[in-house]
Amino acid sequence: SDDLCEFYYTFRVTPERAARNAIGIPFWGRELCHLQCYDDTLASEQVYICLATLAMGDSLAVEIAQQSHCNLLRQVAGCMRQDEVMQYRKPIPRGPFYEMLTIDDHIGLQKVPSCSTSSLVDSQRDVEVFHKANAAYSHVGLVAHPGKKQRRVSNAVVLGADRKSVV
Repeated sequence: SDDLCEFYYTFRVTPERAARNAIGIPFWGRELCHLQCYDDTLASEQVYICLATLAMGDSLAVEIAQQSHCNLLRQVAGCMRQDEVMQYRKPIPRGPFYEMLTIDDHIGLQKVPSCSTSSLVDSQRDVEVFHKANAAYSHVGLVAHPGKKQRRVSNAVVLGADRKSVV
């Protein structure tokens, strides 16, 4: 699995959408002189900070983020194949590889023989998917959080569930 760093903040939105992403309290312009966008002509005015990105609470931010992530993986990396994707209220694919996506989390599950994961060959679908996904992330300036990356583990917590809670 991979978890992307600062995912929402990599998006750039139009000025019209940014105007809807206002932080709910006014500031005096002079209080914002440390910001790159500071405008000295507004020093004595009350202003609102607006975010030119997908802000938490922005309407449809979650849907836009997840669909963008899915499209990147599908179109650039060749991942998220219909015959491998686990989707809400849809039949589970036949396997042996299953792929899931929740906003900035990309998960792959794979049926393997009950042996040590270190003895598995590197030509399996999981290796291919995550190699291509990381290349796609690099291509668009996204970074997977190195501390949350999991590869070839037989027991893990993904999407808030672990094997013990589902058995």
